[in-house]
Amino acid sequence: MKSAILTCKYLNVKSIIVAVPCSATDCIEDIIIFGGKQSIKIELDSQHFLYGDLTLVPNSIGLVLFAHGSGSSRLSPRNQYVAEQLNESQISTFLLDLLTKNEEIEDDRTRKLRFNIPFLADRLSQVTDWLYQNNKNIQNLSIGYFGASTGGAAAIIAGGIKQQKRTKAIVS
Repeated sequence: MKSAILTCKYLNVKSIIVAVPCSATDCIEDIIIFGGKQSIKIELDSQHFLYGDLTLVPNSIGLVLFAHGSGSSRLSPRNQYVAEQLNESQISTFLLDLLTKNEEIEDDRTRKLRFNIPFLADRLSQVTDWLYQNNKNIQNLSIGYFGASTGGAAAIIAGGIKQQKRTKAIVS
C-alpha cells in the first residue's frame, strides 16, 4: 500500500479515494501516514463541530496548526499555499476553522467572536488537545502555530501560555 500511495504522489495524482478498506488494517495506517490530507471533524458537543484539513507527511519533523485571521478560512489559497510549502519541507499541517458553522452564521451578524482573542485562543488550545488525544501519529510531534491577524494573537496565547510545553514555534 505504501508504495502505491507514494507512486501516486510521485505522479502528482491530485486525490486518492478509498471507498472501502479491503485489506489488512496496517494498510489503513499507510493511507493515513503516506496518503496526505484528511478531512477532520472535531465534535465539541453533540450539535457543534469544527472542521479542518490534516496533512501528515512521512518522517514529519513537526505539526503546524493554522489560526487564520478574521475574514479568512482554512480554504484560503494563501493558507493552502503556505501549508503545501511546509509539507514539502517535511512539516505536517492542520488547517482549521476555529468557529462552528452556527458560530460563523451568528458572527457574520454580530462580529463578536472573530475578535474575541481569548475565545479563539481557548478554541485553538482545545483543538490541539483533541488532536493529541485522537491521533497517535502526531503524539510525538512538536507543535507550531501559524497565525495572521486575530489568529496570530490567538496563536501567541495558545502556544505561549496554554500549550507552552508542546509548542516549539509561533509565527504571526
